[in-house]
Amino acid sequence: MHTRESNPVSKFAKKYFDASLDLRVQAFHLLAFAGIAVSAGSALFMAATDGGLWHVALNLLAAGFAYSILRMAKHTGRYRLFRPLTVIAVFIVLFPLLYFTGNGYGGNMPMFFVLAIVFTALMLEGWARAILISAEFLLYTVCYLVEYRFTGPLAAFATEYDHMLSILVGLVSVGIMLFAVVTLYMRIYNNQQKQLEKANHALEELNRMKTEFLQDMSHEMQNPLTTITRCIGHAGSRLELPDGLGAARDVLNIAEDEALRLGRMVASMVNLAAMSGSAEGREKINFAEILSNCAEMFRLQLNNRGNALHVDIDPGLPPVYGIADSLKQVPINLLANAARHTGNGAVTLEASLESGFITVVVRDTGEGIPPELLPRVFERGVSSNKSPGYGLSICRTIVEAHGGEIQIESEQGKGTAVTFTIPAYGGQSEARRHE
Repeated sequence: MHTRESNPVSKFAKKYFDASLDLRVQAFHLLAFAGIAVSAGSALFMAATDGGLWHVALNLLAAGFAYSILRMAKHTGRYRLFRPLTVIAVFIVLFPLLYFTGNGYGGNMPMFFVLAIVFTALMLEGWARAILISAEFLLYTVCYLVEYRFTGPLAAFATEYDHMLSILVGLVSVGIMLFAVVTLYMRIYNNQQKQLEKANHALEELNRMKTEFLQDMSHEMQNPLTTITRCIGHAGSRLELPDGLGAARDVLNIAEDEALRLGRMVASMVNLAAMSGSAEGREKINFAEILSNCAEMFRLQLNNRGNALHVDIDPGLPPVYGIADSLKQVPINLLANAARHTGNGAVTLEASLESGFITVVVRDTGEGIPPELLPRVFERGVSSNKSPGYGLSICRTIVEAHGGEIQIESEQGKGTAVTFTIPAYGGQSEARRHE
């Protein structure tokens, strides 16, 4: 059974009229094949109607020329050269010759003059198109005037039937050619419309990603900026005390760390989408230290709201392999949510090793999440209050990019517990160096 590619007609169409080819190239191919067919057909018609040996030979010569120039253009690919040469040779030289050696304006050549102007407009561009179309209009007008003024009507058909048949052949030939040109143009137009739709869809997706990126950045910057502001205010109040210099220095160190993290966060968020499956920027990380630092960072904020902070991190917790600043965003977001929704209660941060994964739980005794929102809390923009609702979505993106999972449990009025896992370090960086 022959496939589409092995079908000779399909292979021919793909070679000369593939939709990816420029319209001018396809029009050139169409003109060449039409020239071969029409000239050969005209030669047979002339021979059958006693049109004269000269006319038969001239049409056969035109068919041979059309075939030769098609092969040369296809072989060399120099269509920009062969297109104007073809227009000059066929439309400027051959068509007037056929006009005067044929039946003049009493035959079918006026139809082919129209065809010549259409194909010239399609195949050429710029000054070449303007000059040659003007030359064709002028030349064909001169042909009419010369026949009318100096030679008299050239129509010399043996019978009225031959006259009708000549006009009919011209009408059918030109009609088919123009139909083929319009079909080619519409096919290319439709293909370009599809490409344009794809490009517009890609732009819309890019715009959506840009909007989400800006929203993520806005959300993520709130936490470090809030921490920096609170730390600076707390340090200022401590400096007023006689023995508060040390405490103020510690708080300012936290603010400095957050300011530095804020700068790194910008670069980290830019690369967040490319994190999955990429080792770039990843390294062996002391995740227990990250969790401990995040807890201390929020201790003051939690205390100010009357909350007790409980930290239970397994002292033997192994390192993980990932991007430190990205991973740090997960406990920060979870602790920030707990602090925002808990008052005069307790917040707990637990971390332990289970089956090769570090399991982290952030639990609070706060207001909880409404049941109708709980299944959708990891979606972008879903929030139970006026907050942007991007924190949990970002957490899920980061955790899953590091090969882990995240889930949430909550009961309204009784609190929330978010659990996520991160694979323990297993020599990934060394393994990649030896791949």
